[in-house]
Amino acid sequence: MNKFRPKRVAFLREARGYSQAGMARMLDVSRTTVWHWEVGKYPPTTDHLQAIADLLDTYPGFFFAEGDDGKQ
Repeated sequence: MNKFRPKRVAFLREARGYSQAGMARMLDVSRTTVWHWEVGKYPPTTDHLQAIADLLDTYPGFFFAEGDDGKQ
């Protein structure tokens, strides 16, 4: 089973030009929650994962996929 790759949230957020606070507003969560996701303190819920994927124009599996892209 693949594990959640928190750095991929930060990578795509930054690539899309969003701040943590901006992304938090769009997802109706706190900036601290976004930070928790990005540092791996805890993964997003299934509902939040889908919302993050939609916002960042990807699919939920991207945050779990194995790969040698440096975004582990």
